[in-house]
Amino acid sequence: MSPTKIVWNPNSNTNSIVNFDPRKVFPDPRVTWGDWERQQFIVFTDYVATSALVQSGLYPRLKQDKALLHKHTGNSKQGWSAHRWHKEEGKGFSIDPQDSLARDNTGSYFTLGNARTIDECWVRLAGYEIGVPAIEQIWLLVTIIDEQHVIRCQLNPYGRQFPCVMGGLFFDSHKTFQQSLYDMLLPMHDIATWLLRSRVDNVQAALNNLIFADPTQVSIPDLIDRNPWGVVRTAPGTKPGDGVFIANVPDVTKGHWNDIMTMGEMKQRVSAASDAQQGIPTADVRSATEIQRLTQLGSQRLGVLSRILSSTTKTGVGS
Repeated sequence: MSPTKIVWNPNSNTNSIVNFDPRKVFPDPRVTWGDWERQQFIVFTDYVATSALVQSGLYPRLKQDKALLHKHTGNSKQGWSAHRWHKEEGKGFSIDPQDSLARDNTGSYFTLGNARTIDECWVRLAGYEIGVPAIEQIWLLVTIIDEQHVIRCQLNPYGRQFPCVMGGLFFDSHKTFQQSLYDMLLPMHDIATWLLRSRVDNVQAALNNLIFADPTQVSIPDLIDRNPWGVVRTAPGTKPGDGVFIANVPDVTKGHWNDIMTMGEMKQRVSAASDAQQGIPTADVRSATEIQRLTQLGSQRLGVLSRILSSTTKTGVGS
């Protein structure tokens, strides 16, 4: 899916439409795709520095309660698995100040200031849920920090609607989430990866094949720890070659390259990313008019997907 979120821009006094990470957006899974008016909540998760939260001016409680400015490492919660993404490491350096590598003074490291897990929850509640049965429904904006404290709770400033629009390829209103081009290509990519991995394993087995040796006829240490000259000593009276049997590993994966190329062609057909579309010279002989026509048709096919995405999001997201 491709979620877009509406964010107020105080400099231009207008709403700005921004793309949000789909892995950090959690709509109500109880409604089908496109029927967003019936959903009861949607959550946007982010990982923001404490200073950036204060500078935004949206959370006055941070200024009122100074204890919220400091992250409590002793009782930090990670009850929601979606919050674990910020623990990922890059290039061998931890970006999590709580990681043991950041506290290790024996190695090279860097640390960052406190960054907080922010859950921005847009909720629609019924009146009886808040003790006011006379109210049919109430729209709220609730911001939770570190899964512990509510730092903002107010009425929805956008009225009776959520400030987001969802779009997706291959529209199917009977699904909770749409199937993406990535979902269609991933199985074929996994097959091609397995074919290449098995080819590498087969070559490694041929290079490092099994050796059966009789310890009464050859020197086993010479086979284990090879000397620079590759000399293997044998027992007196033993003919060279006796007492050692090298297993023959058959090459059963020599046809995998053709299978990998076939999977690549299938992915090109599914994604419309032909050689001409990618700017790669084709092996077959074609005229300039044919190549231009194929490139144009491929662009039109990609343009259709972009227009579908644009029409489903209704936010001008196009090619």
